[in-house]
Amino acid sequence: MMPTSANVDPYSPEVGYFECLECSRRTTSDNRLTTCTDCGGQLRNIAVPRE
Repeated sequence: MMPTSANVDPYSPEVGYFECLECSRRTTSDNRLTTCTDCGGQLRNIAVPRE
């Protein structure tokens, strides 16, 4: 059986934590956000750790 990403890391946050790549402002949302409301910069989801 080939493992899938769901088997390896089943974590899925209920609330997204986002950080702006431009101004470093952090915010939470139930929806997927892509643009910072303060400066218009790109947001990244920091709820899931990156390797």
